[in-house]
Amino acid sequence: MEAIPIAGDEPRTVDRCPNCSGVFVDYFDGDPSAIARRMADAGALEQATRPLDRDPVCPDCDQALVLLPYLDDTKPLWRCEGCAGAFLTPGMLDHLADYRWSEPQPPGLITRLLQWWRAVPTDEG
Repeated sequence: MEAIPIAGDEPRTVDRCPNCSGVFVDYFDGDPSAIARRMADAGALEQATRPLDRDPVCPDCDQALVLLPYLDDTKPLWRCEGCAGAFLTPGMLDHLADYRWSEPQPPGLITRLLQWWRAVPTDEG
């Protein structure tokens, strides 16, 4: 693995695999999608040099990484169950760099009025 510095408000260093160009993000480096966006902004994303030939192994714990859900509407990530680090393939880095979390919008005025109206007690029965 080679250390790649990521500039920003809080500089971070991630590890890039020289064989496949995947990136290992330690748990304390921050949110993987934020790291991917920072790498994209810095022009640090690379195309895959070759596909993974086996399931990745955590460079910190030497445990096999497992695919676990990440957020609700994106692809799963390779994660270490020991240290919670994440391995991001070049394709996943591209996907996460474009990902934007969308907060649910609060109900509009008409919806809130209908909810209030339905909650008002009536004199019937």
